[in-house]
Amino acid sequence: MLHPKKQRDMNKNITILGFLILLGLIGCEKDDTDFPSGVYLKKVYYHKNADQVRLFDYNSKGQLAQRDYQFNDVIGERFEFIREDNKTSILFYDVKSPNDYTLIFKDRLDISYENEKIVKTNYYSSKNDLEVLFYYNDNNRVNKIKYVTKRFVDDSEMTIEMMYDYDNLGNITKVDDIRDGELWSTSVYDYDTQKNPYYLVDPINNSFSRIDMISYLSPNNPIRCVYMYPNNDTLSVTQFHYEYNSDGFPTFSYESIDSKYDVNDYDSTGTKYYEYEIK
Repeated sequence: MLHPKKQRDMNKNITILGFLILLGLIGCEKDDTDFPSGVYLKKVYYHKNADQVRLFDYNSKGQLAQRDYQFNDVIGERFEFIREDNKTSILFYDVKSPNDYTLIFKDRLDISYENEKIVKTNYYSSKNDLEVLFYYNDNNRVNKIKYVTKRFVDDSEMTIEMMYDYDNLGNITKVDDIRDGELWSTSVYDYDTQKNPYYLVDPINNSFSRIDMISYLSPNNPIRCVYMYPNNDTLSVTQFHYEYNSDGFPTFSYESIDSKYDVNDYDSTGTKYYEYEIK
């Protein structure tokens, strides 16, 4: 039989050991729920004087949770991402009026998933409803999208199909716009070898009512887009210019446009400055 003092010391050691094990388990649990490591897009400034800014916030899983548009230190637009099983709802808020900066709900975009793939989006607004159906090839890449727009003003319906081709890296290189069964236009894209900050992050980068396919599904940044009619009549050529950081993400970009109709040869609104946060 142990001496009482030795017994107390042993019990104390067992208690301490158990406490240390508990701390270890808590630490392991915390590691499992920590914010995912990586490089996250936080701000995009438009124009050098930074009077227009996009602000990006993420949830605990590293998914985009909110995107604000700020002009002269006033939030003028807000997109909230509500995530559920097999569905993401994006709520759009706009200012009440030019003189009242209160944000009010305007429209909603629902994104539906099956097996982690987008199968449908539904856009609801005061003017029309837009349903978009997604079709996949054998490589699980979207090769066709069908847009069905229902207008409330005249109860009419319009259907457009878009066909997609890819390079071996997964970038969309060609988009055919088909209307009433006839080819309407074609867009051809070239890419850099750097990282696209919007890739699988912001599905509505340049378009709220539908998925921005080029920005969301292409892992690299477009450097050239040729837009043409079916007879290969080129309407415009857009060049995208970038500067990059050491992680391979753009820090600065702008667009130069050569249009057949000489609308403009430089798009100043295409000038952007990017800021990131490393987790």
